[in-house]
Parts: sequence; C-alpha cells; structure tokens
Amino acid sequence: MFLGTWIAPRWLGIDRIGHLLLVMLLEFIVVHSAGFMGMAVFADDPKWSRAKSILGLGALYTLFVGGFALGFRTWWPLVAFWGLTLNRLLSVIIGPPPRGEAERIVRAGWAVGAMAYLGAVSLTTPFPVPSLGVTRAVVDAAHLPGSGLWIDEPYRVLAAGFLYFLIVGVSEMFDHRWIKASTLPGLKNRADVR
Repeated sequence: MFLGTWIAPRWLGIDRIGHLLLVMLLEFIVVHSAGFMGMAVFADDPKWSRAKSILGLGALYTLFVGGFALGFRTWWPLVAFWGLTLNRLLSVIIGPPPRGEAERIVRAGWAVGAMAYLGAVSLTTPFPVPSLGVTRAVVDAAHLPGSGLWIDEPYRVLAAGFLYFLIVGVSEMFDHRWIKASTLPGLKNRADVR
C-alpha cells in the first residue's frame, strides 16, 4: 500500500496519503507502547494486576492517539489502538505469560519493530528521497492537516512506511532468527530460550 501510493497516488486515491501518514503515526505509538505493555504481559504478577497495568498504559497512550485522530478528523486510530491493546489484554487474561521460544519471538518482534521504525524514519528524513508520483499538485490535493516534513513532503513517510513494513515482514517470515535471544532484555540468562 505504501509503495503503491508512493508510485501512483491517484490510482489508489489521493486521500490514501493522509491515511498512510496516520498509520505511521499510530505505528509509532504501537511500537513505543509495546515495550511498556510487554513488561506487564511478561511480569510474574497476578493476571488482574497485569491487566490493570495494560489498561492504565492504554489510557495514557489514548491521549496521543486521540490527538492524532482529532488532527485528522477521524476516529479509526482509536479503534485500531484499542483493538491492539485489548488483544494484549486478552493474552494476559486467558493464559500465563509466554515463555521459551514464544517469548523470544514476541520480544524479538518488538525489538525488530522499534529498530525498523527508527531506521526507516532515520533514512528517509535527512537523505534525498524521490517523490515518484507524489508531485506538488498531489500534495496540494491531499489537504493534509498541520505542517512539518511529513506534511510538506509526504513521499518521505510513504518511503519510510514501505521500508518499515518490508523489514518487519521479512524478519517475521523467519521468526526473527537473526536476533539472538541473549541480546533481548529479560532473556539474557534464560535457559529455556534457544
């Protein structure tokens, strides 16, 4: 979707640019919250204590997601964020914290997400990025709210999103095996993880 919109924004609809920009803003919150919510998921505390921690963090992050939703005059980011939060909450309520290989995959996924997001944004912010199909006329027609680099040059966020989701997807295909368990926080000295 990011690559297609970057190459041919009129084909998928110019309004898709704002939607994908919002996806990347929401993804920042998801990646950021995953680490803190993950600490609650993997804690050895009772289920309801872990559940309350996740709900409290969800409420805090809702302020940021709500700001993005208000800025773009849409409500779907709140629904998407709480869908992801309730998914994490459900895993706490239904079963014990993941251990062993399952825990390694989850923790590695969070690490890959953070590294991929920061890497993609770091590469597409200071360096030249081709605008491809996102011409000045397309940017003007998109009517993006606010100001800033991603608003003025939205092809950068499309490039960042393409790189981010590509990296995460390829890493997931191989269960994030390129990340050693010994480098992940909370798993350094665990014998039950390969």
